[in-house]
Amino acid sequence: MLRVRVVRKGRRLARRTVTLVCVACFVLPVTGAGAADPGSDLQAVRRQLEGARGGLEQIDGRRQTTIADLTESQTRLAALEDRLRALTGDLTRAQGSLAAADRTLQATTGQLVATEQQLEDTRTDLADAREVFAGRARASYMYGGTGPSSSSALFGMDDANQFHRALGYVQRVVANDRQQVALVANLERQVEATAVELALLQERHRAERAVAEAERDRVAVLVNEQQGLRNAVVAETDRHAAILAELDADRAAHVALIDSLETESAQLEQELRRRAEEARRAEEARQVEDARRVAAANARRASRSAPPAALAPPSQPTASGWRMPSDGRLSSGYGMRRHPMFGTARMHTGVDFAAPTGTPIYAATGGVVVSAGWRGGYGLAVVIDHGGGLATLSAHASEIHVSPGDVVSRGQVIASTGSTGQSTGPHLHFEVRVNGEPRDPMPYLR
Repeated sequence: MLRVRVVRKGRRLARRTVTLVCVACFVLPVTGAGAADPGSDLQAVRRQLEGARGGLEQIDGRRQTTIADLTESQTRLAALEDRLRALTGDLTRAQGSLAAADRTLQATTGQLVATEQQLEDTRTDLADAREVFAGRARASYMYGGTGPSSSSALFGMDDANQFHRALGYVQRVVANDRQQVALVANLERQVEATAVELALLQERHRAERAVAEAERDRVAVLVNEQQGLRNAVVAETDRHAAILAELDADRAAHVALIDSLETESAQLEQELRRRAEEARRAEEARQVEDARRVAAANARRASRSAPPAALAPPSQPTASGWRMPSDGRLSSGYGMRRHPMFGTARMHTGVDFAAPTGTPIYAATGGVVVSAGWRGGYGLAVVIDHGGGLATLSAHASEIHVSPGDVVSRGQVIASTGSTGQSTGPHLHFEVRVNGEPRDPMPYLR
């Protein structure tokens, strides 16, 4: 029993150790790489968090099943223990009945032995009495009537008093002998009757003892069987309890993992918001600087009395140097449409290109990557700043091949087509935004 407990304890410790190692493997790589690309790290943390939550759901399901099994085993064990207690009481009573039958049989046997000895003594006394009578009869015959017991001896006496005394003596002897013979015969009949009665009583007590012994043996078999069932259910209950303890340990480890991942996710989201805010401020500063340069250039032209150059505002589409961001088929245009997932009329702020998963996604024109990672419903997305308040977004990618801060050129592969985020199938969702406002991308791409 001690060996089994030690083995179970060792298994639980090993399992808990493996679980904690898995937790460390989930968390440590994320925190180590968080400073390089918060977007990619956040995506990894969310995948790990989703897996941990799924694992927790599986553990909770197994715990519920194990708790139900343990409760059933405990109920069965309680019923078996009640039955075992009842049978043990029956066995105790059966053993008591058998002991009483043994004592009664022993007492009857002792009485029978004593009676048989009394009968033997009576028979001996009877034999002695018969021998006395026989001796007297032989003496009378041998002395021919002159013996001391013959009547002639009495009549041969001269003295009448002596005759009467001798006659009385002879009569008393004869009467006493007859009385003793009758008493011994009567006693022999009584002893024989008592011996027969005791023999019958002894036989009945033997039968009662046999019944008590059979009942004792029957109940003992039931007790042994019930004890075996109880031991089996105890082992089953211990096994369920051990499984439940292991599941509780695993659940605690998964809860700790989820807490750690949620903390990490919140930190990464905060880092992304901080970087986005920095990028927005930098963009505002750049726009201010561009406006200042344009104003300075206009001022210089005006000072030279030259007609000002017609500058196309950055919000206007330009056909110079742009290319299609995907080789896929244009499947949905810009404008109001019915949302494919929610069924409501909503503004479609970009255009979609249907293409198999893994199809390259290109930079439509040159710029600087300001974001590359998970963006909520957009899934995996890349945002490129092209200057002048103009930016593009490529969403629902399966993989991203650039990082924030990278300078990309026209036609460079920046990601691969996928179906991440709120997507009904693999495609590229492409947006053009000017100062944050969405514009129809097609005039820029033609």
